Amino acid sequence: MPLNTPAFRDAPSPKDGPLARLETLGKASALPQRVAGLFPSVSFVDGSALWAAIQAVRADATSLPDANGSSGVLRRAGNPGFVGLDAGSYHSLGVAVDGSAWSWGNNSDGKLGNGTTSNSHIPVQVPLPRGVTVRAISAGAFHSLAVATDGSLWAWGNNSDGQLGSGAATTTISPVPVQVALPGEISIEAASAGAFHSLALATDGSLWAWGNNEDGQLGSGSTALGSAAPVRLALPDGVSIRAVSAGSYHSLAVDTCGSPWAWGRNEDGQLGNGTDTAGLVPAMVARPWPEGITLASISAGAFHSLAVDTSGTLWAWGNNKKGQLGDSTTTLRAEPVQVRRTGPEGTTIEGVTAGRTHSLAVDSNGNVWAWGDNDNGQLGITDTTQRCEPVQVVRTWPEGTTVQSATAGGDHSMALVSNGTAFAWGNNAFGQLGTAPPLQSQPPRNQEEHHVEGA
Repeated sequence: MPLNTPAFRDAPSPKDGPLARLETLGKASALPQRVAGLFPSVSFVDGSALWAAIQAVRADATSLPDANGSSGVLRRAGNPGFVGLDAGSYHSLGVAVDGSAWSWGNNSDGKLGNGTTSNSHIPVQVPLPRGVTVRAISAGAFHSLAVATDGSLWAWGNNSDGQLGSGAATTTISPVPVQVALPGEISIEAASAGAFHSLALATDGSLWAWGNNEDGQLGSGSTALGSAAPVRLALPDGVSIRAVSAGSYHSLAVDTCGSPWAWGRNEDGQLGNGTDTAGLVPAMVARPWPEGITLASISAGAFHSLAVDTSGTLWAWGNNKKGQLGDSTTTLRAEPVQVRRTGPEGTTIEGVTAGRTHSLAVDSNGNVWAWGDNDNGQLGITDTTQRCEPVQVVRTWPEGTTVQSATAGGDHSMALVSNGTAFAWGNNAFGQLGTAPPLQSQPPRNQEEHHVEGA
């Protein structure tokens, strides 16, 4: 899944980016709030015009002022809903039903991909080349990835370690999408952005990695310098991968037989092999689940890992200082342990996601469960006390709808609801909840130079 790192290089300050100066942006939410609707991209150079736009978003209106401050009709393209979400450290990504990509939150490295480095507290459209539509996205710490329906892969944001995979060994950022330099015959099925590295799974089951390799997270057999272009991992004969997840400094994969593999940093046992030794090549995770049971999905967080098996049981390993393993303790686990049971008898887990120091799961009834760190309300349970076992997220989405998927970021969380709306909760210092500030009678101070742009 995404992710997340607690120790950032050039970590963004809460004052970074013009939009972060909005007085209401620093407020976290301990309850899920609806992410603002998707409006076609528009630029505002006047602070009053921007604030009027924010009010219109809150009111779900279709009339917004144009760049000159005059009122005009802004078409919503049928008000497209979300079909995919991913939470990064301090930014968020979404895919709309029409295949367009959207982003919001911190943008200090250009990771929103809208051509600027200004934060945005409402979704802005990512300008992809004409004809390119997106089916999956991944939000890392400082960069973003998008898998197109034609099998191409696109990246934007920080490129200090070559994590954009463009083949250019440069420390610059790219605030607009660039195509990842994969061999021409390779078609990408899934991708995952870590802290400073990226992973991609091809339709032929091959696995590709690029970016930083200081902890062996590229799986190349050494900790030599990373790669600014994708490199194919050498897997054992007969092994084909069907799922992949990049953590901050480690990597996870599930093969077509349902066996889990891990490599990279292992100081907290996040590789799940019973040791704290870094893994320089993919190696199997220890298997405590019953014979005949295999893994259905896997998720790498900052320093912990999660997995769901084919019986719907949830497993966790790695760092547990905040209770993010959900086993009722704060004890580090170097091998998988079972997460405490969630929900009534017969309920199974459908999906799981590991954040920096918290975890989320969606059960077969469409409910969301959360555990671990809660300093910013990222568990969605009305308080800010950490939990060492799963608790149910407070439901604020409409009756008759269920959660289809959830994603855990640095200190915030998001859920995709069956009606195509998105809900978010937790840290909102950079607008990563995408909910827009509360309405006020007057525009906040210090917003005269605000400039929101899109394609």
